[in-house]
This record gives sequence, C-alpha cells and structure tokens, in this order.
Amino acid sequence: MATSPSSVITGVSDAQRDTIFMALTESLARSSGLGSRHYVTENLLTQHDRFGSAPVQINSEMVGLTFFTRPRLNMTTSSLRQDPKLAMMDTLDPNSLMFSLRTNLDTVLLKSAYASASARKSPWVNTETPFNVPLSNMLVGMSGWPDYNVEYETTEAGYFSEDMTMVRGSDMGRRTYDIQCTFRDVQGGYIMAYIFYWLHAMALQMEGTIVAYPDDREANRLNYTCSIYRFVLDPSMRTIVKWAKATGCYPASLPLGDVFNFGPGDSQIHTSQQFTVPFVVNNVSYMDPRHLAAFNKLVRRYSPNIENKGLRTSAKATAANNFIGIPYIDLYGGTNEMRFMATKEELSDPTEALLAQIKSMASSNSDSLLKKYTNTSTAS
Repeated sequence: MATSPSSVITGVSDAQRDTIFMALTESLARSSGLGSRHYVTENLLTQHDRFGSAPVQINSEMVGLTFFTRPRLNMTTSSLRQDPKLAMMDTLDPNSLMFSLRTNLDTVLLKSAYASASARKSPWVNTETPFNVPLSNMLVGMSGWPDYNVEYETTEAGYFSEDMTMVRGSDMGRRTYDIQCTFRDVQGGYIMAYIFYWLHAMALQMEGTIVAYPDDREANRLNYTCSIYRFVLDPSMRTIVKWAKATGCYPASLPLGDVFNFGPGDSQIHTSQQFTVPFVVNNVSYMDPRHLAAFNKLVRRYSPNIENKGLRTSAKATAANNFIGIPYIDLYGGTNEMRFMATKEELSDPTEALLAQIKSMASSNSDSLLKKYTNTSTAS
C-alpha cells in the first residue's frame, strides 16, 4: 500500500511541511540543471547556463493592431466638381457610402460646420476617432518594414592590405521605403474604391486640376499623406510591447486593371476579394515613446472626453466588447496598455437592458393597479 508523503513527515506543523515540500521542489529543480525555480529569469540574465537548458518561456507576441490616419485632401464641392469621377462624391447624404469615402479622405471637411452634422448622423462614419477605420479593419497583411541598421565605412588598405571598418551612423529611418499592405474587401468594393479615389485625387492635385487647402499650401504640407501606427501586443492583447510609426505614407498604385482580367474557368474576380497596395513611406521610427504620446494627442482632438471617467470607461478585452470603444494608450500606469474607451451605453448588454426595462414596466403597471384598487376601495 502506497504511503502519502504527508504521512511520512510526522511531528511537524502544516507550515513546516509546506516549507519542506518547497525545499524538496527547489532541490529537484537544481539537480535537474534548471537552476532555482524561484529565480528563473534572474538566473538567465545574471548567471552562466553551462548546459544550455535555458528554462524560460520563449517570447510570445501577437500581431497586434494597425491604425491608419486619414489624409487631408480637398474634397469640398468646388474641388470635386472639377472632375467627373470626383463629382460622384459631392453629397452630404449621411446614408451614402460616397459621403463616407469623402469624409475619410478629408479630415478638414469631416470636422467642418458644412459636413459635421451629416457625418454624426451617418452609420458609415465615426467622427470620434482620428483613424481610418475601414483600412485598419480590413488589413490582413503587411511587409516591407525596414530593419534597424547602422551604416559603416571601411578605410583604405594600408601597406600590408590591412584595413578597419567603423560605424558612421544611421539613417534613423529617414529614407524612402515601400510597405506592401494587403487588404480584404467588403461586398461592394469599398476599400478598392477608397484607394482609387485617393490615387485619382493625388494625380489631379499634382496636375493642378484641384488644389490643396490654403494652409497646406502655405506650410508646404503633403496633404495627401497619412501615418501608420503599428502596435505589437503581448498574449493578453492588452500591453504594447513594440511599436512603430510610418510617416508621410500614401498609396502608389492599385491593381485595378487585374479586376478586368479573367481566364478559363474563372467565375469570380479574386483580386476584388483581396489585393495588395504598395504604400510609399517617407519616414519610419521604432520604439519612440513620443509616438505613443502623439497617438493619444491625436485621439483627444476627436474625442476630448476620452479621459473623462464619468463618460467613458475601459472596455475589457472580451468577445462581447469587440467593435466597441475608441483606442487610447495608458501612459501613466507604466504598462503601455492599449485600452478601448467606451461609453456606458456601448457596454450595456442588450438582453440585460431589455429585461430591466420589462421589469421596470411590470413594476410600474403593478403600482398603477394597486393605486387603482386603493382608490376604488376608498370610494366604496
């Protein structure tokens, strides 16, 4: 008959027994070459692992989130009517997808007195976020982010052909790069239409058919560009562990011609379902804490009440809270947690709200019947 370990250790208290078991576990860990089980990471970073056991969890990081900002193309009526293709977006109908395309291409128009009322009514436009939600949501792949590197130089050879190579510095991401963005499109082709009008408006602006806003011209600002924020998250999908920002970005081409191609046996246009757009990038920066602050500053421009705890609260990372809240980074807790700040109305469960309403109505009807019965009894 097997004897339990606890029955062997007699004459000791429970606390002493727990201490003995912990010591035994520690001894087993050390004897197996894993080192102290209480200081696994500390040992790896400070002590020499002679047997290459490396008893630590391998770094696991999630793809995370990508946010595109909107360009500032001039989508006013006088500008749109200079071209028959752009003129199709000349509408303030909040139920029109063309209006959604228009406001996603022009942040000035989005916040203007002329269009802001329609934008707030539109089911296709979110006026409380600075980000291009359709592009961010339908992005399925990215490639081309440059590696961080230093430039070096080798001296001229000496008498015995000896030379020396030294670091000269780094471009710090200040070169021009191409980043490939692959998008899935929704029924109706919203994403492809958006990229098409973006490209067409840029081409018209460069030839002078349409012009940028006066302040953009005065500041020599590339009004047709956007920024791309990339956040790599930990397995909990909450903490930002790595981040990057690409600035001065714009699409360079669209595989529109391939939509009209087909071959034997083709019944659907596969390019319409998923396609890749090369984005030109003028600057890439990694791990700069100022970009996290800039991200929050940009959000506050569109949602001034984002930090008002009475109006918004952080939505937990659950399936029920998907598509809820405005992204905002916690820069005060020391964790760089990506939060989605939502209103109480957004977080309320539809079923619970309905049951509460039914309960309230039932209680109200019960009070009315009781009051009616009381009045009748008094009259009698």
